[in-house]
Amino acid sequence: MTSVKTALCLLGLLHFLAFQPAAALSKEHRQHKRSAIHKEFAQNVTHGKCVWYSGRKDAKTPYTAAHRTLPFGTRVLVTNRKNNRSVLVLINDRGPVSHKFVIDISRAAAAKIGMINDGIADVTLKVEKAQSHNQRKH
Repeated sequence: MTSVKTALCLLGLLHFLAFQPAAALSKEHRQHKRSAIHKEFAQNVTHGKCVWYSGRKDAKTPYTAAHRTLPFGTRVLVTNRKNNRSVLVLINDRGPVSHKFVIDISRAAAAKIGMINDGIADVTLKVEKAQSHNQRKH
C-alpha cells in the first residue's frame, strides 16, 4: 500500500514540475513569501520573547538584531513590555536559532531597553522601515 502511495506522490510531483518551470516557481514563491512577511509586520505589531547576543563584529551600528525572515537592512522598533523602553535596531543577521524567541538583539540594544540582567524580555516589534528587495545591495 505504501509503494502505491509513493508512486502516486511521485507521479503528482512529476506532473506538477512538468507544468511549472523550477526557476519561475522559485522566484514566484520567494516574492509571495516576502510580501506575506511585509504584510504581517505592516498590519500587526508582533509580540514575543527577545534574547540578546554579542552582535556581529562588522556591524556599523551598535544597535543590531537577528531575525529569521525580515530582510537585511530593515529597521525595527523593539520595546521592552516590562519597562516600556525602546530601541531602534537594524536587521543584519539571521536568527534566533531557538523558536522560543522572535528576535535576537545586540548587547548594546539590550542595555538600552534594560534587559541585560534578565537576559530575556517580553517585547513588542514594530517595523519602522522595511528594506525592499530592490533597495538591497548585492
